[in-house]
Amino acid sequence: MRYAEEKVEHYWASHPGTKRTVKYETTPVYHGNEVIPRGSIVDIKSSDNKLNTEVVVLNSDEGVKINYSTGKRLPRRRLLNPSRPLRKQLKKSTKKTVKKTVKRTSKKSSKTHKSGKWTVAASGKVFVSNSNIYYTKVKNPGNYTYESRSAAIHGGARKAVRGNGYAQP
Repeated sequence: MRYAEEKVEHYWASHPGTKRTVKYETTPVYHGNEVIPRGSIVDIKSSDNKLNTEVVVLNSDEGVKINYSTGKRLPRRRLLNPSRPLRKQLKKSTKKTVKKTVKRTSKKSSKTHKSGKWTVAASGKVFVSNSNIYYTKVKNPGNYTYESRSAAIHGGARKAVRGNGYAQP
C-alpha cells in the first residue's frame, strides 16, 4: 500500500499550491466467501490526468500468515515452505559444527534479547521467514526459524532489503 501512497505524495510534492484534486479509490478483492480480502486494487487519478494508475496490493506481511476465511492468524506449524525440507537437511548436516561453536562461546551469545517490542538476534544469528528472507529484529519470533546467518545463507535465504511492522533487517 505504501507504493500507492508514495505515488500520491510525489504528485503533491511536484505540484505545490495546486488546486487540482486526486481521486484515491481502494477496492478490496475477496476469494469466495472469505471475510478478509486477499488484497486491494487502488485506483489513483488526478484531475489533470498526470497521475492515472492502478496498483494491486496484496494483503500480506512478512512473518504473518492469515486464514482469510476466519480472519485469524495461522499457527506456525501450519505454515508450509517448499524449502523447509532442505533447511532441515542443512541443519542435520551442520549439527556437529553448531554444537562445537556453542561450546566455544558463552550461552548468552546465541540467545536473543528484547529491545522494546522487538526480539533481537544474537551476533551471527538471524530469523528466517517462510519466504526465505532473514532479519535481525522481529516482533513475532515464533513465526521464524532462528539460526546462524551462514546456515541461513547456505540454505538459500537472502537478507531483507527493508523491514516492515513485524521484522527489520
